Amino acid sequence: NPSNGIFNIDLTNLNNCSLIEIYNLLGEKIYSSSNSTQQATNKIDISKNGKGIYFVEIYDGEKVSTEKIVIE
Repeated sequence: NPSNGIFNIDLTNLNNCSLIEIYNLLGEKIYSSSNSTQQATNKIDISKNGKGIYFVEIYDGEKVSTEKIVIE
């Protein structure tokens, strides 16, 4: 972090990741992916959305983790 818009999310420490969503600063959802295959690493490309700050939400069963990512 910062990123060029292409990054990986490592889910090896999570028990059950069911959904990954990314929001811009206005709260608009720009990316959503269900992790039905339960992959350990997910490659995400949001480079077409331009520079700025985004929030990645990872749903792990009933718990939600939020991380900030900066796109340059």
